[in-house]
Amino acid sequence: MPLWKLLLFSYSNDSWSASIKEAVNYLKSRSRPPFFNDGQTYHIDVGVLVALEGEELAGLKRLPYGWTEYQIPHDPSRYLVGTVKHTERDLQIVAVASPRMGLTPAAVTATKLITNFRPRLLVMTGICAGVRGKADMGDVLVADPCFDWGSGKWVYDEHASKPRFQPAAYQWRLEEAVRSALRALGDDGDLMRSIHEGFMGKKPSAPPKVIIEAMASGAAVLQSADSMQEIRAQHKNLIGIEMESYAVFCAAAYSGEPRPHVVSLKSVCDFGDDKKDDNFHDYAVFTSSELLGKLLLSDLGPLGLN
Repeated sequence: MPLWKLLLFSYSNDSWSASIKEAVNYLKSRSRPPFFNDGQTYHIDVGVLVALEGEELAGLKRLPYGWTEYQIPHDPSRYLVGTVKHTERDLQIVAVASPRMGLTPAAVTATKLITNFRPRLLVMTGICAGVRGKADMGDVLVADPCFDWGSGKWVYDEHASKPRFQPAAYQWRLEEAVRSALRALGDDGDLMRSIHEGFMGKKPSAPPKVIIEAMASGAAVLQSADSMQEIRAQHKNLIGIEMESYAVFCAAAYSGEPRPHVVSLKSVCDFGDDKKDDNFHDYAVFTSSELLGKLLLSDLGPLGLN
């Protein structure tokens, strides 16, 4: 309920002006981040998180959203705010980069983004390692389910005379409305070809695909075929491995109301083995951010964004 304050005006002094300034500053603070949370109101349409300020944030900044930097008082993170011109209505978007790769920095950064801006949709974009035979360079992998490959228990195997890992994968699932929207984009051959043709650097001969299946998150960078195989054994349908998405799902699920819808869109830049290199990093960043752009221009009515 609004609070009313009566002031005694006087021409002889201006002591009343301080109360007016205080009231105006309060009203201004309610209309900009960090927003007051009433447990019901979303204040930003889309929040996007990337793992690093370098190539992945640069990929987002290339999208034509009129990005400007916004600073939250007492918060060192650099937020970018912009506007997506949609046919139904303009969407307000905010993006931020985690200070470091990994689950813990991503969880903290995602929590700050949710708390400060209250987005309706929370998206993780960037790059990942794909599973050979399941994905190709530049394919956009959509995590469903998403789990932490390091969750479990190490025990000593007396028969093998060595430690053995017993995984305990607690999974997050993708909402069906988000899955349906992404499936429609992936099935649009002309759209996927336009993404492929829009990149001018080194790229595969075939357009990227949108693959929706199991992805694993962990705290370590992988450059070992044996390690990839061990993690792959935790889920027979595993398509990719990365370092942040599980934390972003956790941040959204454990946040206060209203909670955002969540999706991870990460493109394959290598296969996590000894042949790992940076040759397709730029292309993977491009396909990930471009698919986000196409998603935000699609019918998002089921998510309350139209």
